[in-house]
Amino acid sequence: DAKTVERITHKFNFFVDSNADEANSIVGGLLPNDSSSGGGLWESRAATGVESLNKALYYLKDNGYLEIDPDTYRSYFSLDEFVELAMNEDIPKPYRAGLHMVLSSINYKLPTSDEPNPKQNPATEEQFQYITMQYTATFNTLAEEYSHITVSQVPDISITDVVLRRRILLVLLPSLAKSEQSVRNLGRIMIAMTRNVSSKAIGGKVEGNIESTIESKPTAAISSYGLIFDEFGAYATKGASTLPAK
Repeated sequence: DAKTVERITHKFNFFVDSNADEANSIVGGLLPNDSSSGGGLWESRAATGVESLNKALYYLKDNGYLEIDPDTYRSYFSLDEFVELAMNEDIPKPYRAGLHMVLSSINYKLPTSDEPNPKQNPATEEQFQYITMQYTATFNTLAEEYSHITVSQVPDISITDVVLRRRILLVLLPSLAKSEQSVRNLGRIMIAMTRNVSSKAIGGKVEGNIESTIESKPTAAISSYGLIFDEFGAYATKGASTLPAK
């Protein structure tokens, strides 16, 4: 008898179905939100670092230089890879400016013609790790334990397709098998993706004729798309309350 292969999941890579601004919202929502003992300062620097990283990486993605998934993304949590990205001449300077600001904030000395291998302050690497450690655990989980779901450039699931075509999507969070923070971040990814799609569907044009402001929207459904988030409080992000409000 032929062996039956059981399929336990579909593939889903949120980097494929988002742009740089949407990635800021998704990845930024994964911060632990711990403002004690100076944690708020490092969270702010981590958010700034991710926004700068997304701007450069999505330029490469949009121009066919790079394909992004959680495994590729976490490689830039290495200082050497981050510096290499900041020095990449294929990326216009405006898209790399944020990376240079992050490196400047940790006193990293970029190589020059006069000093190709500048000596770095021992604290520089440590400060960079303080920034990236806010995301390391989550992306290690996505890139390793869930690689069969997330590491794909042709995912089965598109949140845009799910919402606009009103499909049924069931997401099971492993609340007993994983830590509270891991489960929270998995839930936050789904909330952020749904918010991004809903924002685009609502649109922002308020002037013009009915054809350009109403009928040009990507969906003409007469009722709202149904969402059920069990134990929502366990993984709700800041601003998530605007989703049902709209």
